[in-house]
Amino acid sequence: MKYLPHISTLLLIGIAGSASANCSNDGYTTAGVPTDISGKQIIATGGGYDWKEDHCASGDLYKLGNGTTIDPYAFRGKWSISDNTVTYNYTVGGNSTYIWNLWKDVRGNLCWDDGINIIATAPAPADAGACVTP
Repeated sequence: MKYLPHISTLLLIGIAGSASANCSNDGYTTAGVPTDISGKQIIATGGGYDWKEDHCASGDLYKLGNGTTIDPYAFRGKWSISDNTVTYNYTVGGNSTYIWNLWKDVRGNLCWDDGINIIATAPAPADAGACVTP
């Protein structure tokens, strides 16, 4: 029974440690977030994936490709933002919706989380491309 306090302490450390995985705990804020992705090209990474997308001012979402028939620049769905909550609705090849919190740091780098875990991060975005399917 003398091990019980030690086990409790380890469990609390584990719970507290997992809370630091969100964007706000990594120094990101929500200031100016809605204007930071509208009309911008986002190159994000997270969970072993790369997202290369144009967030068109119209709300359209395009996948960046190299322009070949194998990897075209192509429409993928819609995006919208309210405060710092961004919604992605992918409508090509099925219908998938994702809702995440969006944050930025003082350099303009971006971070998406689900309130608990970081989903993806990206360097400060560039201007979006044509936002039309060629």
